[in-house]
Amino acid sequence: IAWMGIIGATPDRWWAAFEIPLWTRALVGGVTAGLVVLSFAAVPALWRRARVAAAAALVLFTLTPSMIGWLNASTLAWPKAFDAAAAEVDRGRAVTMVVLLDELNARQSEGLVQAIAARGLVTRMAAVTSVASRTQNTVPSLFLGRSFDGSEPCAPTMSCDADGAIDFARIHATRPDIDVAGFYKPYCSIRGLRSCVRAPAALRLTDTTALRCRLWRRTGWPLAVDDAACKRSGVQDWAAMTDAVVEAARRAPALSQGGLMYLHLPLPHPPADSIEGTVSQHYQRNLDRSAALLSELIERAQSNGLAPRLLVFSDHPLRQSMWCVREPYLSDRCVIDPELSDEQVPVIAAGAEPPDLSGLDSNLSVFELAGRLR
Repeated sequence: IAWMGIIGATPDRWWAAFEIPLWTRALVGGVTAGLVVLSFAAVPALWRRARVAAAAALVLFTLTPSMIGWLNASTLAWPKAFDAAAAEVDRGRAVTMVVLLDELNARQSEGLVQAIAARGLVTRMAAVTSVASRTQNTVPSLFLGRSFDGSEPCAPTMSCDADGAIDFARIHATRPDIDVAGFYKPYCSIRGLRSCVRAPAALRLTDTTALRCRLWRRTGWPLAVDDAACKRSGVQDWAAMTDAVVEAARRAPALSQGGLMYLHLPLPHPPADSIEGTVSQHYQRNLDRSAALLSELIERAQSNGLAPRLLVFSDHPLRQSMWCVREPYLSDRCVIDPELSDEQVPVIAAGAEPPDLSGLDSNLSVFELAGRLR
């Protein structure tokens, strides 16, 4: 149980990636468990002798996804499209920013394009279809260079599906000047990074309100929980994590020394920094914050004599229907804003000579595109 809590996933979630129907798994598991219990109840002495084996079987069942993932995961070089000679020439002269803005619509990207262009960069944009519909599938797909849709976490640094696994601890940086700042995925397990910050979602063990709210959301108990206090606690935790990632981006050595920085920002991903407001209002505030941050990062690089190059993209569009049934927006008044409905995400390339994006139909090749930025 402790192990499953640590990795944030259960064997059941991992086996679900093999598309075995839930009722089949429940039936087989229930019948098997019932037969085992009846057998042990009929012969108590057998149970006493079998306790060690039962405990070992439980541990094996819990660790099986991790072991299979460990056996299937291969060593990856990242980024693959890496010109060592060009990187050596650029060292101390340019900074390449690869920025994943979480939950960014293609339709809402014009403000970002304008903010980047205002800093004197040639900017190009394409609206594309994401390789997957969830962050937990899109990010591994980008590192693997193939669709990894349907995968689930199976260990602290791994995700698995029926066709294989990815282990972030087996990803090796192909250049020594890479800085990473992000959240959610185990980026800091990547080998050979110059610097890395992964901001976790806050869980303050001394915050009894947050703990009671988490228990309430999962079990419905205790019933006497202040709904507004729970919303406020959740938003504060998210805001603290967002601030930590943003601050790490500002402190990245690449902005003063040059190199490559990969950022996975929880922006414009809702919520904003308060419980007041709608999904649309929070999304717009986070869009404005995203544009301001990109402009700031470019300005910092330029003030240090570096030529900035940007590759901005997203993992999936805004999921309004999901947010309307989640805190802090769960309400009969939550409505879908047609202006924020989109099926595509942007890929924005900027620099002195950004690559041509015509014909691009997916975000799967963003790391390859980053290697072509000039």
